[in-house]
Amino acid sequence: MSIYNALLAGGMISCLIGFQTVRAQDEEMSPTLKQKLEDIKDATNDVLNLSSGAKQSVNVERNPYIVSEQAEQWILRAVSTRERERWYRFQPMSAATKVEFDKAFQALAIALDKKIGQLIPDSRFFAFRNASEEAIMVLAIPNGDQMKIHKIGFIHDQWQRRGDSRPFKKGYIWAYNPSDDHKHCTLYSLLLTQNYLYMSDDRVGDGKLAADVVDKNLMGCPIR
Repeated sequence: MSIYNALLAGGMISCLIGFQTVRAQDEEMSPTLKQKLEDIKDATNDVLNLSSGAKQSVNVERNPYIVSEQAEQWILRAVSTRERERWYRFQPMSAATKVEFDKAFQALAIALDKKIGQLIPDSRFFAFRNASEEAIMVLAIPNGDQMKIHKIGFIHDQWQRRGDSRPFKKGYIWAYNPSDDHKHCTLYSLLLTQNYLYMSDDRVGDGKLAADVVDKNLMGCPIR
């Protein structure tokens, strides 16, 4: 072999070794991603450990999480492709790593399918009714006018005040929203407020009502 050919062959081998090294580094999962993958697997175990059988009433005022706060962040990403892809956009990872995450999310979604149907919201969330105020809450939810509402109402009968804050009521809507890309129902937590501010003994504002979604939790749906 000529010196030229030997150098050429050696250079090709070096390039191949370098390519394999870069590829191996690209495929290696970072410690942060490894921890997130383990967190998803732990969330799956938490869901599977939920008791089975009869419908279970959920009090999100006392505990807003289906399983744990740590696990809750993965639940919607598991059942919603849209939410999962939105999360992926901010998580640089190799194709091989994404495959591992897809498998973990799929396992969590399967576990949720088996358990989440048992979860229904506590009836006390809907203890008080007011049709005009409920209509304002519905309009605060994207595609709210298209939802199939199972229950709606307030935990407060009278307006609440804390210091100089606006008067408010806490309301809930348990519904199926066709704009979601999953089959589960959602419990929306909303705050209905009056546009008043109390400055000492003076009330300032026009008193118009407004509603904002402050939280939402996946729930089972009634048998449809």
